[in-house]
Parts: sequence; C-alpha cells; structure tokens
Amino acid sequence: TELVKLLEPDCMKLENGRTFWKSVSDHPKVGSNLSLCPSSPHLMSMVSGLSVLVYDLRSTGKPLHQLAHRGGSQAKGWSGASWSKEGGYLLGCQVSGGSASQMECLVWDKDRIGEDSPIISWPPTPTPHSAASFSYYYGASWSPWEEGVFITTARVNHNHMRTNSYHSVVAVDVTSNSVISELSADLSYSTYCIASHPTRHRMVVANTTMPGMLATYQYLST
Repeated sequence: TELVKLLEPDCMKLENGRTFWKSVSDHPKVGSNLSLCPSSPHLMSMVSGLSVLVYDLRSTGKPLHQLAHRGGSQAKGWSGASWSKEGGYLLGCQVSGGSASQMECLVWDKDRIGEDSPIISWPPTPTPHSAASFSYYYGASWSPWEEGVFITTARVNHNHMRTNSYHSVVAVDVTSNSVISELSADLSYSTYCIASHPTRHRMVVANTTMPGMLATYQYLST
C-alpha cells in the first residue's frame, strides 16, 4: 500500500496580495476530484492549491507531473480535475478573477501531459459562451458515452450583452473545441449538479443553489 503525502501549498498569496482558494471552506466550487486514469490506473490526478498534480501510485514520493494554473495574478484555484472515459485526456476546471467569475475548461493530452501544454481551453473566443459555470465540489464531468466529450454548465451572452446572459448545459468535443449538444429548456440557474447515466443516454440536472428543480433529459440521437 502506497500513501500519497500532500504538503500544504506554500504560497497563500499571489504577488498582488490576492489569495487563492485552499479548500471548500473558501468556496463551494473548490474541488479535488481524485481520479484514476482508466488506461493507466497507476496514474492518479488531484488538485492542490494552484496546481493539478498527477501521481504515479507505484512511486508516490513526489508528483510525476505538476500542471500549472493559467490565470496569472487573477488565479483563484481549481474546481476539480478528472480523466476521460478511456483515459486519453485530463480535464482541469480552472477558476480566475477577483469574483471567481472566469471559469475555463483546460484539457491535456495524456501522451503529452509532461509538456504541461493544454490542447484546448474552453470556451474559445469569440463564442456566444463566455464562460463555464462549474458545479460545486467537482467542476465539470466527462461523458460516459463517448471519449473526448465533457459536460458542464455554461454562461451564454445573448448578442454578446452580459445583461442578456443565461445559462445552459453543454457537451463539448475536445477534438474540435466546440459545443456538440446544448440543453437550455427549463434551466434558469447558474450552477447545477449534473449526473449522466453510465450506459443510457440520459442525464439528470439538479439546481444546487436553492430548492426546487430536478430535471431528467434523454438524448434521442448521439
């Protein structure tokens, strides 16, 4: 049995005096998402401070890879990180901005993860989707039905006007960095808990900010 020892992040303040998220006591969108790679189960990912760490469970003395936050002086933390259905990709849910309003999905290719160079950052610009809106405690999730597709709540700015924005649940294809499915009917909140059936093309969406909403959707074609 190998134990992974994590040191407390040694930098609690950025150069401009801003603090970053350390735990869920700072914000409910802080997440860790311990995740084992399906194709290489000795690889485990997790979040620590402003890094996504990848450990080799056969030698846990130090991280095999340390993936950096791209938020610069505006970095707040991560809402989680997890491996895709077949283990070809690692998703990191990055949060930046003074009010933690800028949320981006970063994806690394497993075969090039040592380069610490994400193959996509979603949403790209320009696009009607101005930001992701991560779920509490885990961020975004991978589709259990298709490799390379992740699911998240997103903020949509109608006619690029923030005052006309709304939220939807989107599925994003990593290979094209584009939305391939979008749900908006009967959705009116900014943060959801999203759960996908492991084999059937069904999804449950629940409001996590106040009581009163639970919806089930079924994809008629995939």
